Amino acid sequence: LNIEAMAEDGDRYACVCIGRMYRRTSYKHYLTAVEWFRKAAEQGYANAQFHLGHMYELGWGVDRNDSTTVEWYRKAAEQGYANAQFNLGGMYENGWGVDKNNSTAVEWY
Repeated sequence: LNIEAMAEDGDRYACVCIGRMYRRTSYKHYLTAVEWFRKAAEQGYANAQFHLGHMYELGWGVDRNDSTTVEWYRKAAEQGYANAQFNLGGMYENGWGVDKNNSTAVEWY
């Protein structure tokens, strides 16, 4: 089992595993992590969409961008990914990347 080869072939779970590995090693590897998360996120994989949104929220490997954070969190949240739903609720509660809306925040929480 070669997870890197699987990721290179587009296996979305393997892409997330590789992305998480790069994210954990050093801030110097954040951009590489983003690239792996994006590869899986663009395939519609909610786990990767959440991680990519988180990278945008923190500005790790990309410019911090609340609107893009919301975009990726929403894609994952709409698939039922609980962590993304919670984080999207926080974005609405605080008005980050969206108009502040406590009712919508509660719906996502």
